[in-house]
Amino acid sequence: FFFEDVSEVYDSESDEKMYALNVIGSAFLWHQVRCMASVLFSVGQGQLEEKDIRRYLNPAEQPRRPNYTMAKEEPLLLYRCMFDDLKEDQLALSALARKRLESHLQSLQRNLRIRLQLVKEIFLTSRGASESANQ
Repeated sequence: FFFEDVSEVYDSESDEKMYALNVIGSAFLWHQVRCMASVLFSVGQGQLEEKDIRRYLNPAEQPRRPNYTMAKEEPLLLYRCMFDDLKEDQLALSALARKRLESHLQSLQRNLRIRLQLVKEIFLTSRGASESANQ
């Protein structure tokens, strides 16, 4: 496997930094990408150093799984699979499958918009409640 790139992602709704991590490989172990993402961002935040990573990768020095929290699964997305004997243009959705996929994605998008609006309302309400309590 290798990291294709790590890039900052712009979020117009928030000042919080978000990143996209693109990983390419022929096979992955259970939770491997979550572990790699966690360790990579721990290095970026200054919580781990290069020597820690070298130790993690050496079974003689680190015979058990290192103690760190895995990255959350929610933002991770498997979005493309490729196969040696198939070209990407050989993989196609039937009209019915495409219609069902689009319907599913529209439903997800609608539900996320609703959840986002609910969170915004709760945030605004809690801000108003704390401001009135301080007066």
